[in-house]
Amino acid sequence: MSAAYALTDTIEDPSEFRCVDCCQFCKSAAGLGRHRSCCKSIPGSRDGQKTVSQVLHLRRKDVWSRLDTTEMGNVSLPNCYRFPYLGILFCGDGDTEHNWEVRRARASARFYALSEVWDDPSLSQHTKLSLYRSLVVSVLIYGYEAWVLNEAHLRSVNGFNSRCLARITNREIREEARDPTYNLCLFLRSQRLRFLGHVLRLDPDSMLRKVIVSRGCEHHPGDLFMDAPVHDSIEELATIASDRTQWRLHVEELAGNGKFQMQKANTAAETAAEIEALPPDTILAYTDGGCDGNGAGGVWGAAGWGAWIAQKMTSRSLLHTRSGNLLPLADLWGPVPTDETDDFFCGCSVASNNTGELTGMLNALLWARRQGGDEAFAICYDSVYAKNVTTGFWKPRKNKGIAKMCADALKAECERRDGGVHFVHVKGHSGDVGNDKADDRVQWGKAEGPYCRFRADGTWEGSFVDTAVSPSTVPVCYTPSPSLRLSANFSHNLSSGSITGLQPKARRNLFPAPSLSPISPIPQSTTISISTIATPELSQSLVPSQLEQSGCNSLGTTCVSTRNYSHNTRSRSLYLSTTNNKE
Repeated sequence: MSAAYALTDTIEDPSEFRCVDCCQFCKSAAGLGRHRSCCKSIPGSRDGQKTVSQVLHLRRKDVWSRLDTTEMGNVSLPNCYRFPYLGILFCGDGDTEHNWEVRRARASARFYALSEVWDDPSLSQHTKLSLYRSLVVSVLIYGYEAWVLNEAHLRSVNGFNSRCLARITNREIREEARDPTYNLCLFLRSQRLRFLGHVLRLDPDSMLRKVIVSRGCEHHPGDLFMDAPVHDSIEELATIASDRTQWRLHVEELAGNGKFQMQKANTAAETAAEIEALPPDTILAYTDGGCDGNGAGGVWGAAGWGAWIAQKMTSRSLLHTRSGNLLPLADLWGPVPTDETDDFFCGCSVASNNTGELTGMLNALLWARRQGGDEAFAICYDSVYAKNVTTGFWKPRKNKGIAKMCADALKAECERRDGGVHFVHVKGHSGDVGNDKADDRVQWGKAEGPYCRFRADGTWEGSFVDTAVSPSTVPVCYTPSPSLRLSANFSHNLSSGSITGLQPKARRNLFPAPSLSPISPIPQSTTISISTIATPELSQSLVPSQLEQSGCNSLGTTCVSTRNYSHNTRSRSLYLSTTNNKE
């Protein structure tokens, strides 16, 4: 008796080489393989397509309907796969995508029902956006606290928002998607963070709080904790949330409405206004960092950081200097160490622009702890990444070691300093005096030393922790900073020739003889003559000195004369002579 086969069974003869998709017969297995590599009847992959998820949804719904039912007396309760409750669609598989599709469809119907409003030329764009938020967005985001805002969901939200905004603002959909007039994604995330703060401040016995924190720190991508500050336990996060002012600052900055904008850089006027609003005698720490190449094309060059620290002067103690109304206090600079055995290692696994910025902020905070004052302390930064990681506003995927050290140092200084720690954004390479000085110190950090920097335990090396670098004690800068390259047109007339149009990565040595470095000792009997050294407008900050470190019993005279001024540069003739006048 032959075996029974179902109509859906596939029967194959091992001796035949048949293509199961187009039924073509081949002479050998090798021929079948060649045919399969170019057969046009093979169906394409449907991975990631919506039809696949819908089919799986229908299969789960069918399985759900055949499960055992619940009996109540003589009544059998049917299994319900999905049902609406308080306006939210719940599904048996726990997927929130179905609820999102329903909300989106209802919001679309509401938006197109108001077409006359969006097309009315008598209404201002501000009025239309207000109506859009109140009439359409409110329908769309109902129950958003329970959504899983993963990357795919955020893309879908941004797509809906950009299509609606394009009709209101008459911009391209792609423009609204990249730079939205109203950022709905950030609004959702900020409101969820606000809600999380309310939940964490509830009584620990509250049922809502117990349910939300039931998984502890085992958070999933896109859940309610996606934008929470960095924490090691729910108790630590609850302590952070107890400070309503700081939590509110996180919420407002996430929405793009904070005091320090995340979306756009401050203008020079906005930065000046923020500094002016700080209390008198505030200490300002301008920080910066950088890496040559930063991995572009596989190039990782020297990485350094710098910090220029000054105090805001009051009207009675006003001091007019090249730095404006700021009194220089200290200078810090150094490289970015990645060797764990280095005394100055601070958790950086790679030397990059970001780790340079973070190291600069860490050293500024360590300096503030050593300084021990109670006046306000402001970090003037040009890296939003470094600021947000230091404040715990962003969760770093990389550089976690240095990020934790920065966060701990900031928390300790905020608790100790009565005036608090503030952050002021400064646009990089914009001509700001403090930022340019920090940029110059980054270049010093890329050189071979010496450095002025702190260890993680608060100890330090260098001579400029308590005093600023003066024009006569500036170290040799081997590479001009980006700010310096942008602010001046270099046309150097060196004794050995002429160089015009210095390239960004070109090396220069301001002092042809290595023994002329202001940090290096000068022999006891030396006669030095430099015919001409061309420097930019800030050339007075590049005069060599610290001849006291030379070890001479007595020094001869030093004569400096200036000549050959031009629009962008001025040349100096330096005649330095030292004599050995031993007794």
